[in-house]
Amino acid sequence: SGHAVLDAAALEVAPGWVFEPDPAGAVTLRVPVLFRLR
Repeated sequence: SGHAVLDAAALEVAPGWVFEPDPAGAVTLRVPVLFRLR
């Protein structure tokens, strides 16, 4: 969970860089995580 939160924070800073490593997994994890942070 901790990694997911950090990943979501990174999305706010640099979405392009975050999506490079794993687009499919990134989208799956960030959607629910971003909703929780918001």
